[in-house]
Amino acid sequence: MSSETEVQRLVTHIVGDTSQYEKAIQDAMAATGNYVDSQGRLRDANSAFAAGNQQVAQSLGIVRRSLLAAREALSSISRFTVSAGEAIARFGRGLRRTGMMASMYLTAPIMGMAAASIRAFSSFDDAMTKSTSIMMDVTPELRKEMEETARSIAKESVTSA
Repeated sequence: MSSETEVQRLVTHIVGDTSQYEKAIQDAMAATGNYVDSQGRLRDANSAFAAGNQQVAQSLGIVRRSLLAAREALSSISRFTVSAGEAIARFGRGLRRTGMMASMYLTAPIMGMAAASIRAFSSFDDAMTKSTSIMMDVTPELRKEMEETARSIAKESVTSA
């Protein structure tokens, strides 16, 4: 006689019906299978979680390196901008100096010549007005002829009126 039969006989003697005993054994075996299956699923979930954590860590490393590179690029742009601003300021100071020199050595003499020209014209006009004022009935044609004559004499002589 096997030990299993002995157990069944003993259970039948105590319980009276082995079908309940067999059902309890099947339920226990199913629960054990479910437990083992759950353990496998838990192991698979842990592996997937670990792989996900590794991917997240790699992604964070990439993001960190990208942020460091961006910070360095922005720092470089900032240095370039400051340098360019200083160069533009130096260029502006040079232009200002050039403008002042042009005013002093170019514009001032031109203005002096313009003033001298205006004085000469004014002086000539005053002289013409004085000469025609002592004459009676000077027509515009005669005045014009006198002005042309005076101009031609002024061009030919060393000193002008």
